Amino acid sequence: MITPKKSVLVMVYAVAIVPLVAVVGGSVWLYSDLYATGERFGQAVENGSSDLVPTEPQAFERSDPPEPGQDAAVLFEKAAAEWEQFPEEERTRLVAESRLYALPGDKPDGRFGESFAKCRPFVQSLGQAASLSDSRFQRQWSGDTELLEPHYHTTIQFGRLMTAFALADARDGRFDQAFNRLGQLRRIGWHISRDSGLDGLVTHVNLETQALAAAVEIAFNYGDRPGTIDRYRAFLAERGTRPDLFRNMQGEAMRTIHVLSRPDSFNDRMFSGSRLSINNPMFQRAAAVRMAEFWSSALESSQEDGNDPFASADSYRSAVRDFARLKSPSRIVPLAIADWNLARVGLAASLEARYLLASALAGALEGSHGTASLPESLGTIRELDPYTGEALAYSKTAEGCAIWCAGSDRRMGSGSGDPADVSLSIAGGTASFEGQ
Repeated sequence: MITPKKSVLVMVYAVAIVPLVAVVGGSVWLYSDLYATGERFGQAVENGSSDLVPTEPQAFERSDPPEPGQDAAVLFEKAAAEWEQFPEEERTRLVAESRLYALPGDKPDGRFGESFAKCRPFVQSLGQAASLSDSRFQRQWSGDTELLEPHYHTTIQFGRLMTAFALADARDGRFDQAFNRLGQLRRIGWHISRDSGLDGLVTHVNLETQALAAAVEIAFNYGDRPGTIDRYRAFLAERGTRPDLFRNMQGEAMRTIHVLSRPDSFNDRMFSGSRLSINNPMFQRAAAVRMAEFWSSALESSQEDGNDPFASADSYRSAVRDFARLKSPSRIVPLAIADWNLARVGLAASLEARYLLASALAGALEGSHGTASLPESLGTIRELDPYTGEALAYSKTAEGCAIWCAGSDRRMGSGSGDPADVSLSIAGGTASFEGQ
C-alpha cells in the first residue's frame, strides 16, 4: 500500500529525473547531429564533389586556358589597376562630371569636357575587353574577404563611365555607336559572372541594369529621331549576355562548402550573412556536410527548371523552406547562408522583369521627346507581369512616367519606391530601376 509519504517521494524522484532525461536525450541528439554528421565529412564532401555540386575550386573552374590574346580579364584588370591609381575622391568626381557632360542639350565646355576626355582611354580599353571571346578572372575562393569579386567598386564606376559615353554618343546623333557601347557593357558583366558565384551575378545584374536604364533614357530623350526606337527594340532583343544562374549557383555552392570545410574559416568573422565563430572541428565539419546536402537539393531542382530564372528562384526558395524544417545545430550556419542568398538568386528573375518593363514601354516612347508626348495610359499592354501573369501597372507623372510589376513577393504594390515591386521610372529624362 502506497502511503502519502511514499507518494511524495515518487513525485520528487519523477520531477528530479525529467531534467536528467532531457539532458541525456539532448546530448544523444547533439551527438548524433554534430559528431555523427561530422564523422561523415570526408565521404559526404567527396560524394558531393560531382558535376552537379563542386566542392573545391578545381572542380568548378574551367581547365582549358583562353586562346592567346582572347582573355578579357587581362585588359580589364589592367584598366582597373590604372584607374585605382587615382584617389577615390578624384574617381568619384570624374564619373560624376562625365555623366553631366553627357546630358541632353548643348555640349558643355570646361571642366566636364576635360573629365570626359580623361576617362576616354578607360572606356576604349573596356570596349576592347568586351570584344574578346574568353576570360579568366582570378578569385580568392577561400573567403578571406567578404567581397569576392575583384575590383567590385571600380567595376560599378566603369559601368557608369560606359553609360555616360553612350549617352554622349546619342546626344550627338551617333545612335548605333551608343547602343553598341551599351552592348559592350553588358558583355563585360557576362565575362565577370560566367565563372563566378552569386557575387558575380550581383555585379553582372548591376552592369546590365545600368546599360538597360541608359537605353531607356536614349529612347525617351530621342525617340522622335528616325530609327531610334527600332534600335532600342533590337537592343532589348539581343540577350546573348543573359546570366547563367545555374552556373552561378554552382559557383556559390563550391565557395560555401569550400569555406566551411577549411579549419581556419571559423575565426569569428562574417561570411555570406553568417558569423563563423564556433571553433569546434566537429561542428565545422558537420556544417560543411549540411551545406553540401542543401546545395545538392537546390541544384537538382534548379537543373530541372532549365534556363527559367523565375522557376529557379521559386525552387531555391522551396529548398530553403524544406531545409529550415529540419532543425538541428549542424544546420544553423548553412541555413543562415542559404537564407541570405535568397535575394541574390532572385536577381536573375528581376533582370528579366526589368527587360520586360523596358519592352512594354517601347510603344509609348516611339516618337517621344520629353514628358509631354507620353500617353496618360498604355491601354492594353501585350506583356504581362512575369510574377503573377496579370496586367502591368503604368502611370504618367509630372516629370515622366512609371511602369511596374509585382516582384518576387507576388503582390502588386504602389510601384516606384516600393522595394517589393520591380519598377522602371523616368523622371527629368533619367531612367532608374528599383525593387526585386
